[in-house]
Amino acid sequence: MGKQKRQAVLGVLITAALVLSFVAMMAAVVMVSLPVFAAAAAVSYLADLLLHTAESSTLDRLRDSRFGLTIRFLIRQFLLLALCGAIIDLDSFVIQMTAVGLLLLFTLQLVYGAMIKRVKSERAALPFTTRGLDLEALGIRRLPHPFLTSKHVRKMLHLDVPLVAGAIGTVATDDWQYVTFGGIATVWLAFLAVLVLLPGARNALILPTPDEALDELNWQLGQYRPQVALYFTFAAVSRDFMYQVNMWLESLEELDLRPIIVLRERATLRFLDATSVPVICVPKAEYLARVEMPELRVTLYPGNAGKNVHMLQRHEVKHVFIGHGDSDKLASSNRVSKVFDEIWVAGRAGRDRYERIKHAVTAHQIVEVGRPQLMPLRRWTGSVDNEIPTVIYAPTWEGWTDDACYTSVIPAGEHLIRTLLSYKE
Repeated sequence: MGKQKRQAVLGVLITAALVLSFVAMMAAVVMVSLPVFAAAAAVSYLADLLLHTAESSTLDRLRDSRFGLTIRFLIRQFLLLALCGAIIDLDSFVIQMTAVGLLLLFTLQLVYGAMIKRVKSERAALPFTTRGLDLEALGIRRLPHPFLTSKHVRKMLHLDVPLVAGAIGTVATDDWQYVTFGGIATVWLAFLAVLVLLPGARNALILPTPDEALDELNWQLGQYRPQVALYFTFAAVSRDFMYQVNMWLESLEELDLRPIIVLRERATLRFLDATSVPVICVPKAEYLARVEMPELRVTLYPGNAGKNVHMLQRHEVKHVFIGHGDSDKLASSNRVSKVFDEIWVAGRAGRDRYERIKHAVTAHQIVEVGRPQLMPLRRWTGSVDNEIPTVIYAPTWEGWTDDACYTSVIPAGEHLIRTLLSYKE
């Protein structure tokens, strides 16, 4: 069983346990059974924790089914209050303490979430994000620690555990200390989280104006004087697409010229591999137009995208489409490529693909440059050391849709194998 299939099966099992635990909690309220409710609540908490590490697609399906994380916590809290009301008087101390604790927790969760949302929205208003450039002069403070901001909703919601456990303990033992200490622990932890986040959030909001930020960026670029840019933009941000940039990083680092990487979507930065090449990410076209790179002479494009036009308008720069690997798919011989000054292909096969498109690109636009990523491999000299040679055959296998044949295995694979075997004869 493959890894993806195992993850899918595990996700189904955990989801089933999660759903059944909520059914059990509802049944416990109807039967007025505290032990069943306590066991089911524990299973629901555990299943929630496991679900976030097993398979994200399951979380999306639960959210689309109106059974998202926040709803699950609210249902569990409501069922707890309903069970307490069924076992003891509605005006009892345990119900009052639990209700007040949950209301205070909810209020602190709102405050915490609002602070993080404000910081992120203000940071998103900055004209750019960078790597490898010294912009300390702008005085931009670091964001709060990732532990405080990453998956903060899930972390804050789980702070109700002491209160829920305390309420169950008090109902079971008739000892008010459990719900009291549980409520104090829940509210104190939530309040402490707000206090810890506050200084970092305040400092993160000390930001320059867009004009100040762009002036400093242009000064830094003036010191670095980039000569070659790799430009990439893609509407769907994911690791699956950033390989188109990552595959060129080593080649950029080995250039004798001064390279720079220009991105357009901030989310792509987390999928960009470590590199010594300076990186700027400028989401808005109006700000990109104000970025000054007077010594830039060549811009390389690994992909065809609509926002390429925002860089193509720089007429003083030679615009070159380098793609992300030659193949027989349509993107390797797209008519849109005619907007570039040059189209770099690996070899004769790449040139032939473009030449088959009538009136699309001219012959002088196509330049055969080989595959820089394969430079470490030694070329075949016509003889092999071993009696049985090893041959690399790496055809395109998959693409955007399933209705197109992207691979050369079917039309040419058998012929290639027969040709290889004929050398032994």
